[in-house]
Amino acid sequence: MKIFWESENWPGATIEPGITSLSWVPSADKPGCGLLAAGSESGSVGITATAVYPENDDFKRINFNLRGHHSAVSIVAWNLEQTKLASCDLSGIIYVWVPNEERWSVELVNDRGIKVRDVSWSPCGTSALICYDDNFVLIGSSTGQRIWSFSFPVTVICGVWAPDSRELILGFTTGKIQVLSEQGLDIFFYLRNNGDLERALVIANMLWNFDLFFYLFDSGLV
Repeated sequence: MKIFWESENWPGATIEPGITSLSWVPSADKPGCGLLAAGSESGSVGITATAVYPENDDFKRINFNLRGHHSAVSIVAWNLEQTKLASCDLSGIIYVWVPNEERWSVELVNDRGIKVRDVSWSPCGTSALICYDDNFVLIGSSTGQRIWSFSFPVTVICGVWAPDSRELILGFTTGKIQVLSEQGLDIFFYLRNNGDLERALVIANMLWNFDLFFYLFDSGLV
């Protein structure tokens, strides 16, 4: 993904390096404002303050470049409640960034040496679900303590939290889903009965928004 910039007085140009991931979080106290995080091929993470309307403060800093990764950033994910940002690179390193006056600093570092496939913060902000390429799944607290972990024998594609943060769902390439408590206890395991449909539809992503739950399949179906 590339960013193209242009204005009335400039014909435009493509900005390097390429963007690999994007995540936006709304401001809790300023309607129409928020923070946009962008991971890049160079390993840097950009944070930009966004606003629907022009800001009155011309001296306010709105762009931050976070450096620490030494390979391309694959995931950026916001903790909405605590305004923390998790960034993951292709080598498997995870940084958790926190705002500190006029800069951002690293609060936590996690490095298993395995690429991260998915990161999902709980809506309440106290826990994070991390899925790795070797099918190791971890639930950890926002302060860095391990709550639960397990290595699955099948490919775990992604995970999503319930709106109340008390349950989470894991999605597998087999088309199955598994529901766990926030402590990792098994609650429910779902297997479609139609074998042909199961083979045809592979889960690519999931979204749980209030009373609605969505599957996104790799075929493009929702």
